[in-house]
Amino acid sequence: MIYTSRNLPNILLKVVILVALSFSTMVKAEDNQSLTSTLMSQLGVSEPQANGGMGALLQLAKSTLSNGEYSSLLSGIPGASDMLAAAPEIKSESKSASSLLGGFGGDSLKGLANSAIVKQQFETLGLDADMIVGFANTSIDYLQSEQGQQVVSLLKKGIAGLL
Repeated sequence: MIYTSRNLPNILLKVVILVALSFSTMVKAEDNQSLTSTLMSQLGVSEPQANGGMGALLQLAKSTLSNGEYSSLLSGIPGASDMLAAAPEIKSESKSASSLLGGFGGDSLKGLANSAIVKQQFETLGLDADMIVGFANTSIDYLQSEQGQQVVSLLKKGIAGLL
C-alpha cells in the first residue's frame, strides 16, 4: 500500500483506535484479579488463601442475604465464582450444628454458628481467625472504590455477624 497525504489520517486514526482498544482490554484483565491481588498485597496472604478466604465470606453472605441480594453481590465481584470454588469444604457436622442452632435459638445463635464455620474455613486455609476482619475490611475498601455502594452494602449486610 502506498501512503499518501490523503489516506494517512485514516491510517493514524486506525492505529489510535487499536492502541486504545488494547489498553482497555489490559485494564479489564487487571480488574478481574484486583480484589485477589489487593488481599494478597495488603494482608500478606497467598493467592489460594486470598480466594478461599473471600469465598468463605461470600458463603457466609449467602446464608444471610435473599437470593436476589446474593445474586447482585456476586455479579458485583469479579471472580466471585472462583473465590467460592476456593473456599474450603467444612464437615457436615458443623453445617448441621449451624442449622440446628439457627432453628433452636434464632438468628443470633445461627450467626454464631456461621461465624464458627468461617473461622474453621480460615484455619483450613492456614489463616488465623483474626484475619477474618482484615479480609472483610480490605474487601469492603476495595469494593467501595471499584464497585460502588450497592455491592458494599450487600457485603456488609451478608457478613454483619463478623464485623
